[in-house]
Amino acid sequence: MKLTWTPRAKRDLLAIADYYSLISEDIARNVLDRIVERCIDLIDFPFQGPIHPDVPYDDIRYIIVDYYRITYQILEEEVQIQTVFDWRQNPASERGSE
Repeated sequence: MKLTWTPRAKRDLLAIADYYSLISEDIARNVLDRIVERCIDLIDFPFQGPIHPDVPYDDIRYIIVDYYRITYQILEEEVQIQTVFDWRQNPASERGSE
């Protein structure tokens, strides 16, 4: 299994880094480290997250890290991170364009 990130997920990470770096580079690094480390765990344990309740596919799951819902898809030899969404925001924005 390998871990990949969609362009949307990469943009989400950059936005998180930009936001927290306004407060502190250390805080930004710590938040991103926690997100990435938890995603790396998915390589060995891809079924650890529950099936995403808002999508009709059973290969779309999610995990929670701090205030972030990380949506991912389990493919044949890959765990693909789809979005990193701050669940305090409007849920409609999670389904934004790719």
